Amino acid sequence: MPTTPTGSATSVLDELDRAVIHALQIAPRASWTDLGAALQYSGTTLARRWNRLRSQGWAWVTGSGSPKLWFGMAGALLRADVAEEAVDEVLSLLARDPRTKSVYRLAGRGSVLAHVIVTDRSHLDTWSREIASLQGVLDTDVRMVTGTHQDARTWRLDGLTPAQQKELHVATGTSRPIHLPPERVRPLLHALGRDGRASAAELARSTGWPRTTVQRRLLDLSRAGLLAIRCDVTQEAVGCPVTLWLSGSLDAAVLSESLPRIAALSQVRLLLTTTGVDNVVIGAWLGRVEDALDLERRLVEAAPQLRVREREVAMRKAKIQGWIVDDTGRARESVPIDPWAQAGPGR
Repeated sequence: MPTTPTGSATSVLDELDRAVIHALQIAPRASWTDLGAALQYSGTTLARRWNRLRSQGWAWVTGSGSPKLWFGMAGALLRADVAEEAVDEVLSLLARDPRTKSVYRLAGRGSVLAHVIVTDRSHLDTWSREIASLQGVLDTDVRMVTGTHQDARTWRLDGLTPAQQKELHVATGTSRPIHLPPERVRPLLHALGRDGRASAAELARSTGWPRTTVQRRLLDLSRAGLLAIRCDVTQEAVGCPVTLWLSGSLDAAVLSESLPRIAALSQVRLLLTTTGVDNVVIGAWLGRVEDALDLERRLVEAAPQLRVREREVAMRKAKIQGWIVDDTGRARESVPIDPWAQAGPGR
């Protein structure tokens, strides 16, 4: 399981900060009492520390649908070449669109990258044409996501001992299939997107549902593996301020054996397979831009047949997993991920 890369820049977090965040990465909705027992601190102390981290935007817990819930929908990476004078406006419009998960400004050519999820290919076509029509957008390229093989839910800080991590182990979802129509999922996902640690009572107030209904649907979604609740931390807080995007290709014959080895690298936060000439996309956190060469060396060792064709650094982050972030990477405003949303950018 990937943990904080070694050789990173200095972190602004102290030992207890890292322990709290690591614990919430493992068990994001655990009670403070249970977390306190594992970390050997009082629940009150941990709650106070977490409230400070969250209020300052250094870390937050957010909920959304899992790749399993999104299965059969249309996930994609959209790359837009944007005139320099229009970049800020396009970034803002994309960040405030609930159909985007994350949005970045890339180095070179005024490029903007957005990770998007919509209900089907028809809506993806409509949405991508809306983006292409925005003032200042010069060109767009869309690659559909064919598989998510690693995401930030499994990325970990190194703040806990192995014994503490084992004590916080959370059971994974079962394979029991369920089907819930959007109207029975969206309000809950919106509320969890704003605060993934919200209590059943708080979720009941947000959704307008009875508390028992909230508890039942939470349980159903969790057991079926349809919820993705994760603790995020700003890169700058852990000394890994650089986001590197790599695009490359692997032959289909070696994909199944190569992808797990790539996902196991500590720098890798996101690993997707996509359509297009380059069928592998990697998102990584680094301490310095110079560490990109070391990462590529590690990738070649892990997957010798990987052919990397593009290497791009994110100059700015506008949105991370449904949260608008500021120039320091700290969370400032929630825009819960909603593939069923119909409003276009800027509307």
